[in-house]
Amino acid sequence: MKFPATKLFVLTFALVVLCACGRRHSRVLETDYVSAPQVTVRDQLAQVYNKVGIVKNGDRVEVLDHEKRFAKIRTAGGLEGWVEQRFLTSQQVFDAFHKLAQGAKDSPVEGTATTRNETNLHVEPGRETEHLYQLTLGAKVSMLKRATIEVLMNEPKDGMPFDFNQARVFTWNVRKHRYETAYRERKLNGVLPVTVSEEDFGKEGKLPIFILRVKDDADNVLDRKYKMNTPIVRRVLTAP
Repeated sequence: MKFPATKLFVLTFALVVLCACGRRHSRVLETDYVSAPQVTVRDQLAQVYNKVGIVKNGDRVEVLDHEKRFAKIRTAGGLEGWVEQRFLTSQQVFDAFHKLAQGAKDSPVEGTATTRNETNLHVEPGRETEHLYQLTLGAKVSMLKRATIEVLMNEPKDGMPFDFNQARVFTWNVRKHRYETAYRERKLNGVLPVTVSEEDFGKEGKLPIFILRVKDDADNVLDRKYKMNTPIVRRVLTAP
């Protein structure tokens, strides 16, 4: 059958457009890794969907598309579907874990421990830092090194005339392998934020400090500075 030149051009153009669309949707945007023990891969983003497979912790996937909080992925085995973006982490984080593992392979073991709940393995100290692997409850681990970070925790005080009413500082007892109270102060009319930094104290060297903002009886907000020369915490009094 012969087609007029105009119809042949339209068919050819349509074929080219369809091929281009197919290539665009399969284009790899980035390479990520699964950061949860097991993640369901779904065929679509609707509330009703079919489970087309699963991916597991550490699996390498190609990201083909993003839609709100989801990513369309393709596995090494060719499986394609949608997963929640929060279960993926970047190539950069994976490389950082590989570098960390290489640097620690000859490190001596300080002790052993068992996880009390599901525990994320972070590339750096801190609950909010990037993580890749997740350990299950009861997993046995070897401890290679300890590190601390500056963290402030506070219970909600909605409706109260203060943001906090006590301050408590914990230090890690290396010998007893536990946190202990180094300092505690009650009956404070505290106001957030709390400042954490470092300061040079001459012969004592550079020490961590924190500043509490506390209201006096006249409702004036005053700064209280404290220094920490582990495990001792003392208030730094200003000159009169």
